Amino acid sequence: MKAYLLVVDEDARAREAYCSALRQAGYEVREAGDAASAARRLQTRLPDLVVIDVNRPYLPALELVAELFADPALPLVPALFLTSSADFAAHAEDFGADFLAKPVDPAELVRAVARFLRGADADVPLGYESALPRLQASAR
Repeated sequence: MKAYLLVVDEDARAREAYCSALRQAGYEVREAGDAASAARRLQTRLPDLVVIDVNRPYLPALELVAELFADPALPLVPALFLTSSADFAAHAEDFGADFLAKPVDPAELVRAVARFLRGADADVPLGYESALPRLQASAR
């Protein structure tokens, strides 16, 4: 059975690139351009993974994820965050978030999703091997 993914990003071009690459890799993918659309999709079917952009001020990604975690009727829905925010990356470890630093190459996203779903290297969240130095340098 194919893993079911929900990709949430308000940038239609980026979202389409991510979805296309993930579909080509064999995943079942749905997409949402904002938190309200994502919430509607989550009510109809829970994904194996939500890939969500946390950079848009009008896309309250963290609020959406917090809602999911707070709803006792829903099982835990794992999330992989996409971010260009050094601030988010610096605090991601505090709440155990897996993330990829933007810009994200679609092929890199496919590899990260596969790794995430396999649970490989679960003790080391995604993003930390290479993303933090790049994000920290861009914040200077």
